[in-house]
Amino acid sequence: MEFEKLKKDELKVLSDAQAEETELGIRQELAKLRMDIFSEKGKHTGKVRSLKKNLASILTFKSERKQAKGNP
Repeated sequence: MEFEKLKKDELKVLSDAQAEETELGIRQELAKLRMDIFSEKGKHTGKVRSLKKNLASILTFKSERKQAKGNP
């Protein structure tokens, strides 16, 4: 899955397991990019920013879904 180009409509059709898997993938990609930037292998600041936005969207989506189910 292309983590950098997620759209809100795509998030709505994800199951809980797929949302978890996507969140984990984004977190791993962010960690890898941070290490690349730290070790000066690359400058991917724009990619980091878009991944962080997608991660925030997924976390918001999961939180909304959890509240809708009635689990605070």
